[in-house]
Amino acid sequence: MKAVKWILGCLDGSPRQLYGRSNYQLCISGGMQVCCKRKVMMKCFLILLTISLLVPFSSQTFAKENETEIEDPPKFTDIILYEDEIYQLVELGIINGYPDGTFRPKEPITRLQAITILIREMNLDTSNRPDPFFIDISPGEYGYEEIATAFDEGMISGNKGYVDPNGTLTRAQFAKIMVKTYGLTLKEGYDRRFIDVPKTHWAYDYVKILASNGITSGYADGTFMPEDQITREHFVLFLSRLSQ
Repeated sequence: MKAVKWILGCLDGSPRQLYGRSNYQLCISGGMQVCCKRKVMMKCFLILLTISLLVPFSSQTFAKENETEIEDPPKFTDIILYEDEIYQLVELGIINGYPDGTFRPKEPITRLQAITILIREMNLDTSNRPDPFFIDISPGEYGYEEIATAFDEGMISGNKGYVDPNGTLTRAQFAKIMVKTYGLTLKEGYDRRFIDVPKTHWAYDYVKILASNGITSGYADGTFMPEDQITREHFVLFLSRLSQ
């Protein structure tokens, strides 16, 4: 602030700021006021020029030192299909790979893994959920909060008191979970049927709703393979289609 006032004094044509009171009066008494002012103005100009050169440099240096490096998402070594869909969910923090750098796309997904991914995607709070009283998982155990949240949200119902958190998920079970989780309904006018999911199949309505929303199209031979285990890559693909 003092430096600014000093420079403003110089620009105002007051050589006292640079030469001091005694030298200034000496300058006036000798008839050299004009010369003195010119010298003062020249020095002020040089000071301002120096400051103008230093300020951008300092700002750039400050910005560079305070840059936050953004880490690139991990590159998995075993992905062949659905790369865009997988990395999209990785960047969003919804899914993860394994410590060895793999994603294991062909590996079946477990019920707990699927539920955890859906909870992350929906940003649900898992705290203080009522106990679902499943026989095979208890409070304090790994995955309990996610299971309790899924039950409380109506995503899962269990089977005769069991939830089988580490069991694999079939494609039919996946269809039910997706419909229940996101409240999907049948699109008007949709009438396609899969040859291996007859009306008598327990998941007929769930599979039809999922297909009518464009989340699954089944296989080229007209099948859905409801009893097949759903793989990690297909789970990600279907979830990605849902968000589109």
